[in-house]
Amino acid sequence: MKSLMEYKDKFDHSRAWWHVHTSHTDGHLSVSNIFKVAEVCSIGFIFFIEHIRRIPTYSVDEFVKEVARWSDHFEIPAQVGFEAKLLLHGRLDAPEDVRDNYHMFLAEHISPKWELTREQFLSYLYTALDESGVAGWIHPGKGMVDRSWDWKPHELKELLHIMEKNGIVYERNRKHNLPTDTFINMANMKGLPWFEGSDYHKYGDPL
Repeated sequence: MKSLMEYKDKFDHSRAWWHVHTSHTDGHLSVSNIFKVAEVCSIGFIFFIEHIRRIPTYSVDEFVKEVARWSDHFEIPAQVGFEAKLLLHGRLDAPEDVRDNYHMFLAEHISPKWELTREQFLSYLYTALDESGVAGWIHPGKGMVDRSWDWKPHELKELLHIMEKNGIVYERNRKHNLPTDTFINMANMKGLPWFEGSDYHKYGDPL
């Protein structure tokens, strides 16, 4: 697993821009335009967290090269990671070579069409956090919210234990206002690291 802790000094930095999407997937802006926004807003670091699937719809290598090229051009440091959905049995929706070579971020909003029980959903989530090698967990709890479920204390205790054991950094997502206050309070008691993410897709989204 690639750890995010080397970027610890940027987790709560007001000029670091986390969780940015581009026109390679469902974002509206090209990579170059993302850097133009960062330049105008005096942002000193960008962490792209782009969507990925087991069969990518774009060239991952070309995307990474494009980010590096515009990073050099604008002289704004940038890093690339990938957002992978949770699949059945705790697998990630990402190719093995991407999982092995880049920072992976879990998005646990598993498709509602599978009609999982609460116990199945949580079992898959525990497995993904414990065994998939993810470095970060973005908009934590979205899968719960989508199903109108609330966290139970023992569920959060188990999740936070797994995160602490595996050095997983969680996101405080401004777009979805996640995770919940209860999650944050319990995570703070354990001293778990977090970063503030914008989940940026288009002009007008908060930075």
